[in-house]
Amino acid sequence: MFITIVAALAQWERENLGERIRMGLQEKVRQGKWAANVAPFGYDIDRENDKLVINPLEASVVRRVFDMYLSGMGIVKIASKLNEEGMKTKSNTKFSINGVRYMLTNPVYIGKMRWNYTVHQDQYFEVEEAAPAIISEETFFQAQKLLEKRKAQHPRTTTSEYIFSGVAKCARCGAPLSGKSNGQGTRFYICTNQKIGTCDLPLIKEGFLEERFLQYINKRGILEEAKKEVAAHADIEEKSDYQKEIEQIQKELAAIEKRRKKWQYAWVNEMITDVEFIERMKEEQKKKSC
Repeated sequence: MFITIVAALAQWERENLGERIRMGLQEKVRQGKWAANVAPFGYDIDRENDKLVINPLEASVVRRVFDMYLSGMGIVKIASKLNEEGMKTKSNTKFSINGVRYMLTNPVYIGKMRWNYTVHQDQYFEVEEAAPAIISEETFFQAQKLLEKRKAQHPRTTTSEYIFSGVAKCARCGAPLSGKSNGQGTRFYICTNQKIGTCDLPLIKEGFLEERFLQYINKRGILEEAKKEVAAHADIEEKSDYQKEIEQIQKELAAIEKRRKKWQYAWVNEMITDVEFIERMKEEQKKKSC
């Protein structure tokens, strides 16, 4: 009983401390101060005043990225060009596709600071004129319109003959693989990060992937399980689509509740951090709402 009480008090104190820190950081941002440890690309941190100041060299790269994108160059080509020229990010690494996309969508470059963009999105807010602008608002919003226009999935993607394209992931960097042909009927897959020079995964033939995929499903017994499932339900009277949908939803809700309890157990036993717990719970809530 004593251990349980002490553990409950420790948990309560941790929650209070976390809440106080979050509130302190939010208030700092509302005052136009930079609360993170690392400045976004294009800026440095004035540690005396906790303000963002323009880094002239990086700012010129930011302007160039927006100019290249608005001139019709794609995100992949922009990242590739920057890497070819030896440009580096704040962490002294090569530019990635996601890094360039994040730069194009970050309103800090027009002086607008955002908070809780990726975590605690229910508490998201923006602060106007919190940083010196690097580009004009017109340039920024033109880029947003172009990004939205290009977001729609191309019809070729949905009817592609490369069934593993976008589904299979690179074992070295985690990026999706993209299908290609050598023009002689041989299909292969290439890591999308290889296009921008940040991954050295060799080309993988489609036949190799197909063989490994079949080995995987045979090892897991998926086909046998499917056959048993069909045989078990062959003699059951077919239910209405509406009733089937209700039963499916009930199963999904039960599974979500079961996972929520597991996340709670992992959090209480400090197997995951507070941030990870909140993210997992938000994901489960989103699934439940859908």
